Amino acid sequence: MRVIFQEKPSLRPSMSVLVVMIPVSCGIGLALLMLFNGTWLALLGLLAPAAMGFPPLVDFLQALYRRLTTLYILTQDRLIVRHAFLSYSHRAVPLEKIQDIEVYQGLIDRLWGTGNIYVESAGEGGLVILYQVADCRKRAEEILHAAQMRIGRFSEQPLEMGKWGA
Repeated sequence: MRVIFQEKPSLRPSMSVLVVMIPVSCGIGLALLMLFNGTWLALLGLLAPAAMGFPPLVDFLQALYRRLTTLYILTQDRLIVRHAFLSYSHRAVPLEKIQDIEVYQGLIDRLWGTGNIYVESAGEGGLVILYQVADCRKRAEEILHAAQMRIGRFSEQPLEMGKWGA
């Protein structure tokens, strides 16, 4: 079984938001402290960094968890998604079952060249999502090409890749 690619989810988009939001929220907090010095509203200056920095921090921790526990593997036969932390999950989708591939890239994803790949397959659990894949368009094309090569023996109908937000 030949491996075409093996990859973990990227941290780049989450890190960039975190790196931007923490200094911005601290600056706003400092401005509020100076503006309302000596009043109870000065507490806003202490709460602003926590309130504004918390969502990007949660997003970063979620992306870090996904990076440490998830592995995407494309072979000449199947697409495999593995999750391992306290438990182990292994999902293998035969390439001949793939019906559609879509790529979604938000604004920050497009800046970093990352994005999510949605792979729709026939059968149970029909949607497989590959989160924060670096160079996602190239990876989606590789999945599409491998699926076309695999089904070339079984079907004359070619697959086409759909794109969300591309």
